[in-house]
Amino acid sequence: MKYDGVFIDALKSTWLNARSEKDSIDHQAAFWSTLRCELGKGEFWHARLMAMRTDYDSRLAIALENLPLPAAFIQACVSLRQIIKKKRRNKVNYDQDLKALYHLAVIESFTIDYSERAEMPGFRIMEIVPGALLSELPYSYNEIGYKNLNLLLKTDIKWIVESWGEPLSHTSYHQVYIELWRLYEDFMNDMKKRRWDYLFSQCNS
Repeated sequence: MKYDGVFIDALKSTWLNARSEKDSIDHQAAFWSTLRCELGKGEFWHARLMAMRTDYDSRLAIALENLPLPAAFIQACVSLRQIIKKKRRNKVNYDQDLKALYHLAVIESFTIDYSERAEMPGFRIMEIVPGALLSELPYSYNEIGYKNLNLLLKTDIKWIVESWGEPLSHTSYHQVYIELWRLYEDFMNDMKKRRWDYLFSQCNS
C-alpha cells in the first residue's frame, strides 16, 4: 500500500525512522534511559497522554514517540479513531487518517506474544527491528485484509470496508514476512550468546 508524503510525515517518530539495527538498538537504549528518568521524577508518558483529554492530535504525537510499546500502538489507534470520528461528524475527508490507522495495525501485526525460538516476549524482538523497514515493506489491503489485525475494532473495519470494499484475503504482517521475523529472532539469539560469552570471559579473567 502506497502513501503520500503527508501520511509518512504524520507517522514520524524515532523508532519509525530507524533504518538499521544499530538505529533501533540506540533508540532502545535512549528510550529506556529516558523512561527511567521520567519515572524517577514521578512522570510517565501514558499519564501525559491521558492529561491531553480530547486533544487527540497531541495524544497521537505522544503515542507515536513511544512506539513500539504495545500500549503506544493501542493509544495511537485510539487517537486516530477519535480524529476520524470528528471528521466524519464534520463531513471532512479522513482518508489519510484511515490509512494511518490501518498502517499502524498492519505494523503491529508483525509481532507475536512470545517467541519460542528466542525465548522472550515478541516485543523484545520488535524493539530491535528498524521501524522504517516495517513501515516501508510492500503490502496491499487486498492481501492483508483485516481479520488478523488485532488493533482494529468493529467500527474501524466498518469504515475500512465502506472506503475500500472487502479484501481478497486475510493474513498478518507476521505471516507475510515470517522469514524476516525469524531473521530477527536469530539476531536476538546471537546478541544473547555474545553477552553471555562476554560475561563468562569476564568471570574467568
